[in-house]
Amino acid sequence: MPVYSTVCPLKLIKKKNIANFFRNIFVLHSFTFCFHSTFFFFFFYFFIFIVSLLTKLIITSSFHLLHFSFTSFASFASFASFASFAPLSFISRTSVYSAMVHSTTTLDLMSMD
Repeated sequence: MPVYSTVCPLKLIKKKNIANFFRNIFVLHSFTFCFHSTFFFFFFYFFIFIVSLLTKLIITSSFHLLHFSFTSFASFASFASFASFAPLSFISRTSVYSAMVHSTTTLDLMSMD
């Protein structure tokens, strides 16, 4: 008699087939338990992975947005401070230098952790 029997359980409960009946129940129960636990843990860890990935993406994008706003503010501030009395070449050089210095210090801070 095969292990995965589709015979009605009431027909299996006889003196000679009672061992097969309990073996079928045990095998089917262990199979479904293994399947459900694997299914549950797969989706649980997949959910944790997706949440951590989204958190990292949100933090990284907000940091880059903050870094971009600081860089543009630094170049605007340097432009505004020298706009009244400096020549245009000096203004553009200073704004580029301040943006470069700010981005290098930000990158240095990023690489520390």
